[in-house]
Amino acid sequence: MNNALEQISSLAVWGSLIASFVLGCFMAIQAMVFARNRLRFSLLAVLSFSVALVDLSHPFMSATTYEIVRLIIWATYGPTVYFVFGGRAPILFIASLSLASVGFFVFSVVDPGLATTTVLPLTFTLAAFSHARRFNDTHAFGSCVLLATSLSQAIACATYYWIIAIGSPTVTILGYAHYASISLCAVLFGWVHVPREMALGVPVQVARKHGRSFLVTFLIAEVFVMPPFLYYGDGRSGYLIALFAIGVQAVALLLLYFYHRHQLVVYTDNVAQLLDERTQSLQSARAELAKQNDIQQEKLQEQEIELNVKAQVIERQSRLELAAQTAGQAAHDIQNLLSPFVIYLERLRTIETDPTALAQVVDVLRASTEDLLQLNSQLLALARRGRIIMEPVSVSLLIEEVLKQLPVIAPVVEVESEPDLFISGSRSQLKRALANVVMNAYEARIDARPILIRGYRRQMPVARPAHLGFLQPGAHTILEVTDYGQGIEPAVLEHMFEPFYSTKGADSRSGSGLGLSIVAGVIEDHRGVIDVQTGLEGTSFVFYFQDIRPGDSFEQYVEAGLLQCLVVIGYHGEDVDPLLKSLEKMSYKTFDRMAEREIFSAINTEVISVILFIEETLDDSVIDLYFKIIHLKPEIKAVVLADYITEAQKQRLSQLGVTRLCPLDTPIETIADILQEVATSESEFSPVRR
Repeated sequence: MNNALEQISSLAVWGSLIASFVLGCFMAIQAMVFARNRLRFSLLAVLSFSVALVDLSHPFMSATTYEIVRLIIWATYGPTVYFVFGGRAPILFIASLSLASVGFFVFSVVDPGLATTTVLPLTFTLAAFSHARRFNDTHAFGSCVLLATSLSQAIACATYYWIIAIGSPTVTILGYAHYASISLCAVLFGWVHVPREMALGVPVQVARKHGRSFLVTFLIAEVFVMPPFLYYGDGRSGYLIALFAIGVQAVALLLLYFYHRHQLVVYTDNVAQLLDERTQSLQSARAELAKQNDIQQEKLQEQEIELNVKAQVIERQSRLELAAQTAGQAAHDIQNLLSPFVIYLERLRTIETDPTALAQVVDVLRASTEDLLQLNSQLLALARRGRIIMEPVSVSLLIEEVLKQLPVIAPVVEVESEPDLFISGSRSQLKRALANVVMNAYEARIDARPILIRGYRRQMPVARPAHLGFLQPGAHTILEVTDYGQGIEPAVLEHMFEPFYSTKGADSRSGSGLGLSIVAGVIEDHRGVIDVQTGLEGTSFVFYFQDIRPGDSFEQYVEAGLLQCLVVIGYHGEDVDPLLKSLEKMSYKTFDRMAEREIFSAINTEVISVILFIEETLDDSVIDLYFKIIHLKPEIKAVVLADYITEAQKQRLSQLGVTRLCPLDTPIETIADILQEVATSESEFSPVRR
C-alpha cells in the first residue's frame, strides 16, 4: 500500500488544501462576528486550517506520516461539526477518540492504506447526521446542502483506497479535484449560511419535497462519479460517466440555489434589512398586542363601571330596605311610648281631687315623653349623617365636654390623653358618638374599677382589617374607651352596630338599639375605623382617625382624605399652567374633559368630595357631564372656573346645586378656600339631586 500512497501527487492535494483553507478563513471571520458561538466556530476554523497545513506540507512528508496526521485530524471533524450545532464537549472528545482508535487499529493491524478510507467515511457520516438533525428541525437551506455534500464526501472517501490503487495519476487527481469541488460547494452554498442561521434564528427554508429531491439526485449522482473507475479502470468510459454525474450534481445544486436565490441574497447581503423587517414585524405585533390589551382594558373598565352602578343600585335598595325597617321599628316604638298617654288621659277624667293619683299619672306621662324625645333625638342623629361641617376638634376638649354632659358617670371615668391631638370633623356628632360609647361602658361595669378613656397617636406599619372598616398604614389619632365588664358575646358582637339591635331589658331607659348604630355612622362619616377588643376582662372600643395637625387649614383635609378633589380640564391655556401645577402639588387628580371613561372610573373607585371644572367658555357638555356624575354619586359637589358663562347655564348649574362660579384668574389661595368651604359645607339638596 505504501507504493500506492507514494503515487499521490502534490498537485492532487492542492484542491483539498484550497477548500480547507477557505472554510478555515470563513469560520475564523464568523467567530469574530458572532460572539455567542465564538468557541464553536473557532474550533472548526482551527481544524480546517490544520487540514490545509497538512496538505501544504505534503511534499515534505513521507506518505505514511501524511496519512497518520490526516487520520488524527479528520477523526475530530465529524465530532466538531456535532459540537458546532450544539453538541456537548464530552461527546466531542469521546467521539474523536473513538474514531482515531478505529483508524489506528486499521492502520496497525489491517492495512495502513485502509485507515483513511475507514475513518473519513465515518467522520463525514457523523457530520451528515448533525446536518440531518438540523435540517429536520429547521428545513434550512444551508443544512440541506451540507447534508448532501457530507454524504457525498463519505461516499467519495469510501473509494479512496481503491482509486489510488488503480495507479493512474489522472484518476487520483480527478478524485482529489472532485473532493475539493464538493468541499468548496459545501463552503460556498452551505457553511456560508449556517452562522447567520444560528445567530439570527431565521433560516431560509427549503420545502421538504424539494430537499428530498435534491438529496436523492445529488447522492445517486455521487455513486456514479468515482466507483465506475473501479470497473473501467483508467478507461474512457469511466471518465465520461464521472463527468456526467458531476454535471448532474452541479445542475441539481444550481437549481436549488436559483430557486431560493432571492431569499439567499437578501439573507446574506442585506442582513440589516432583514433585521429591520423582523424588528418592524415584532413592533407591529407588539402594537397589535397593545391594541388588544387596550380593548380588554376598556372592556374591563366598562364592566367595572357597570358593576359599580349595579352596586350603587343594590346599596340604594339596601338603604331603602333599612330605612323601611328603621321606620317600622320607630313606628312600633313610638306607638308603645304613646300608648300610656291614651290610657292615663282616660284616667285623668276619673281623678277628681286625689293629689297622689294625679302625681303618679303625671310621672308616667313625663317618663313616656322623655323616652319619646330621646328616640326622636336618636332618629334625628341618624337622619343628619353625612351632613357635617369639618373643623379641627381637640380630643382632650372633646372628652372634657362629654364628661360634663354625663355628671353621674364622670366620677368613675379616668382620662389619659396626649396633648395636641386633633380630629377633623363635627364636634357635635363626635360628642354624641363618644357619649353613647361611654354610657354603654358605664352600664357594662360589674365592679368598682373605673372606665378608661385614652387618646393617643400611633403609626400603623401595615394595613389590617378592623371590626368595621379596613385600617390603612400611616399616622392615626386613636380614641379608646375601655370598661372592665364581662365582655361581649360573639353573637352580639356580630349584630350590635345594626339599628334597633339591643340586648338590654325592657326596664332600661336607653334600650332603643340606636346608640351604636349612631356611633358607627358618625365614625364612618369621619372616614374613621372602629375596632372592638373584648374578652372576659372587659371591652375596648377603639376609634382610628387620620392624624392631622392644626395650622395648615386646607392641606390637612387633603392629607386626611377628607377633601378629595378631582379636576376636569377643558381649557389648556398657558394662563392656567401655574394653577394646574399648584393643584398637582396637592395630589389632585386631573383629567381632560373628553376622557369621560377615566373620570367615571376615578369616581367609582375613589372617594371624591368635589369636582373643579376649568373652562374658558363654559360648554353645555360640562353641565351634562356633572348631571351624569351626581346621578351616580349625588354627594359630589362642584366648583366652576370659567370666564364666560351664560345666564341659562348659570340657571342650570344652580338647579344642580352649583353656586360657586369663579373666573380663571382667581388666586390659588382663594380657590383652595372655596374648595374647602364647598366640600365641607351642608348643601341644600335640590329636587334634581335627590
